[in-house]
Amino acid sequence: MKLLVTKLWFPYNVRTTLAGLFEIPQIQERFDEGFLYDGEMRPQDIKVCSGYWPANAVLDRLPESKKDVYLVLTSMDLKGDYGRIHGKGYNRKAIASNNSFLSGAKNNIFDPRDIDFQAMTFHELGHALGLSHHDNDSLNHCAMPLGSHSWSSLDKIRFCDECYNKIK
Repeated sequence: MKLLVTKLWFPYNVRTTLAGLFEIPQIQERFDEGFLYDGEMRPQDIKVCSGYWPANAVLDRLPESKKDVYLVLTSMDLKGDYGRIHGKGYNRKAIASNNSFLSGAKNNIFDPRDIDFQAMTFHELGHALGLSHHDNDSLNHCAMPLGSHSWSSLDKIRFCDECYNKIK
């Protein structure tokens, strides 16, 4: 399977950002064909509300895929069903915003190896592959429970055995 990547107002290097994502072993395994950068999308007919891009409207602009998964990288704020969100995923499509993961005096420095950003992106790709939230199991860590798990490194981010078996 291949990860098809596009960007929407994302001023950072896509390859460097994806290099961080591909440090996650289950990403390497699941997307064994790597990724393909598919350019930048500039949707003209999406109504932006209060500075937030509606995540569903952006994802709905992507083509359908039965084999591969689309990922949109953005630096824009996203609006979900219940307010501001960092990302969203469904139907083999995901979007991830790094807007809450910026630092520096001008809030313009992005670390493409940011563990929290990559864990969130991994979580949204899980939704894109059909996974749902579930309760946390402290003995079998997983990126899909609601709430945050503190990952110590990119190579520790993972789906639990039950989730991973669902997407094999």
